[in-house]
Amino acid sequence: MAPVRHDVIFYEPFSLIGLEITLLEVTHPPLEESSAVLITDGLAKVVITGDTSRNIPKKSLQFMFKPDLLIADAIIPPRGNIPKHMNSKKQQNLEGH
Repeated sequence: MAPVRHDVIFYEPFSLIGLEITLLEVTHPPLEESSAVLITDGLAKVVITGDTSRNIPKKSLQFMFKPDLLIADAIIPPRGNIPKHMNSKKQQNLEGH
């Protein structure tokens, strides 16, 4: 079976295996586009984001608000500060904005 490309647009949900999936724009310089993923079955909401800066667009934060589960990559210790990454403390605060 050959792979088939499916372009996806930020904030436009699509269905896969009975779940609704939405890509959310996040910021990770120097990349031009980075995304978090919101997955829902209509009852629970899971948000997955890789390492990103705290400069997340408001629209994405609205989608991310109060997830049932937030999986966030935080490679920097709590006292560390690298502008293109959130440290673990900032990632913990992401859940409730």
